Amino acid sequence: MARLRLDQIRLDVAARVKMAFAELYHSDRTSQILRENRELLVSFLGTARVRYETGEGLLQNVLKAQTGVARLDAELEDYAEERRVAQARLNTLTGHTDPSPLGPALELPGMPGAVDTGVLERDALAHSPMILESEAAIQREESLLDLARRQLKPDLIWGAAYIVLKYVLFPPI
Repeated sequence: MARLRLDQIRLDVAARVKMAFAELYHSDRTSQILRENRELLVSFLGTARVRYETGEGLLQNVLKAQTGVARLDAELEDYAEERRVAQARLNTLTGHTDPSPLGPALELPGMPGAVDTGVLERDALAHSPMILESEAAIQREESLLDLARRQLKPDLIWGAAYIVLKYVLFPPI
């Protein structure tokens, strides 16, 4: 029963690592797309500003572009926070204490240039307190089982003694 629980815990830890990496991938990939969109919007803002200054454009276009850039900046900050949370979750799961971030996770596992999630899973499995606790429980249960098996067999003690006392107290007749 304890081995099944240990297997379940290992699967749970591996799933948590994959979910944390998926969050990291999501935030990195979305941030990359938002940065590209921001570049385009900044270019549009420059064009709208020049057109407005020359009298050919509308102030409304400049204001919309400025609002769009500000909104993208706020979204980029939200995704940067999401990345920090996912990175902290991965560090917690894998037992890493250094705050050094993983490189940008812009590729899915198995693709060239992607972060190797197998290493992250191995680190998480090696440092998981739940797994260490379950392994200790299994060892304790195996020790108790071994002790119970030993108690089923009688302990035989061989010995020899010379009994003189019998002849002193009860001499032969």
